[in-house]
Amino acid sequence: MGSLSKIAVVFDLFGTLVPISPHLYRAMLHTMADAIGGDRERFAQAWLSSKRDLETGNAGGLESSVRFVAVQVGLRPTSSSVNQAADAWLETSRLRLAPSDRTLGCLEMLRRRGHKIGLLTNCGADIPRTWPDGELASLVNYAGFSWKLGQMKPEEGAYLSVCAEMGAAPESCIFVGDGGDRELTGAGKAGLHPVLLEYSPETGLGSNPLELLSAFGSHSDALDWTGDRASDLESAAGLLSDGSGV
Repeated sequence: MGSLSKIAVVFDLFGTLVPISPHLYRAMLHTMADAIGGDRERFAQAWLSSKRDLETGNAGGLESSVRFVAVQVGLRPTSSSVNQAADAWLETSRLRLAPSDRTLGCLEMLRRRGHKIGLLTNCGADIPRTWPDGELASLVNYAGFSWKLGQMKPEEGAYLSVCAEMGAAPESCIFVGDGGDRELTGAGKAGLHPVLLEYSPETGLGSNPLELLSAFGSHSDALDWTGDRASDLESAAGLLSDGSGV
């Protein structure tokens, strides 16, 4: 594809910088259900159906989010059980935020070349809590979390907020993601240049769009994407021009 004369990059998180694991996520929901004494599948379905409230801050913080979903399945859990469920949520979040050495190396390379690096992820209250202690935090100039922004991908304002915080015009940025939540379409409408990160068994990054839909109810651009795509993060990074002027 060659250089696109872009100087900054905004990455998706799950399926892009860290693997996406429906199995791990489902196990976490079941552990939370056990903690509050609820039916596993009913709780999991209620949680997934509450995605927008949980991931825009409408349901509140960690403990409030647990209670928000519990009420929907007819439960009034104790404070102790809510705290236990929230702790399980945080522990899973820490596991989910672990990047590979290869990913860290790619981000370090981009930093050395002078590129600004942004992040935009749809997430609940757990990720902003665990992010600062993770290995990725020091390599990203600005991390945009939907829970804090009050907006989710593919809403245009979410992308523009990250670009503004980085001090980069949208047209100077590429957006790299696996396509979940129609994030590539949203990036394009916001003025960024979207690039699909294709699924790779070798790196564990990218995602199967049908699996995303089944596990999370997330509609993916990957099903019908006709724009630029990259087989790995290094290829996506190669689209950026010399970042020395950033």
